[in-house]
Amino acid sequence: MKFLQMEVREVKKVGSEFLINGVVKADKVISTLPLREAPAIFGLSEESFRVAERLDYNSVVVVGVGLNSPAPK
Repeated sequence: MKFLQMEVREVKKVGSEFLINGVVKADKVISTLPLREAPAIFGLSEESFRVAERLDYNSVVVVGVGLNSPAPK
């Protein structure tokens, strides 16, 4: 499995694949973006925009720590 990290501006379904930013083809797309932003990225309908605006959400902060040596016990 290959992972690619990039700024995604557009995702289109083309046949059985997804076309990301008009450049990258993928069989599957995993998204962690806020659901209120999904209609714009995935080119969904105006109704999807209205429904997304009514969604409740909370924010989460994830902090990663990298070590140059073995982790302490």
